[in-house]
Amino acid sequence: METKSLINCSTREWPPHGLGAGAPLQEEVLLEAVPRRATTAHQGPLSTTTVPGLCHPVFLRLTIQPSEIFPLPRFPTFLRHHRLTISYCRSSGPGGQNVNKVNSKAEVRFHLATAEWIPEPARQKMAITHKNKINKSGELILTSECSRYQFRNLADCLQKIRDMIAEASQPAKEPSKEDAVLHRIRIENMNRERLRKKRIHSVIKTGRRVDMD
Repeated sequence: METKSLINCSTREWPPHGLGAGAPLQEEVLLEAVPRRATTAHQGPLSTTTVPGLCHPVFLRLTIQPSEIFPLPRFPTFLRHHRLTISYCRSSGPGGQNVNKVNSKAEVRFHLATAEWIPEPARQKMAITHKNKINKSGELILTSECSRYQFRNLADCLQKIRDMIAEASQPAKEPSKEDAVLHRIRIENMNRERLRKKRIHSVIKTGRRVDMD
């Protein structure tokens, strides 16, 4: 099978010793699949895909076929790792001594307005949808502490960014006639209920009024 697209997935064994803050991300962020043949070996719940020319296999959580791994995406899911600010800190929650000694929680941030590697319409939509994750400096901040391993939390943060770009790149769905009618009826019911509560409140206020005559 010929492959000419980009692979975006984390690896199980890379890096073996964890990453320091600001360390360059290599194959974990972007694996370039040149036109070569890929072979697969199914081993239980994991599917190991080996691409000749790469230094290590790519481990996938689901058992899928190679044709499902290499399709060309409709949006740029590769990340400019040199534009990301990566840091680590203590994880919260249970874990005993390991949690108190290891900086396993990963934090990834980047300036959304100047991220030219994301299409402008997607950036505008992300700024509205994820405004609670953007600080005063305009940086989009993502954190992960789902694992006790530092590099897995980092991979989870990067996947969150890819998912955000994918969601923001989807075209807006045009509402059908039925949906438009339901939306109009819902608004009319809300306005009717609002006016009813307003009249009740007015009657209560009138009853409290004291006649001084």
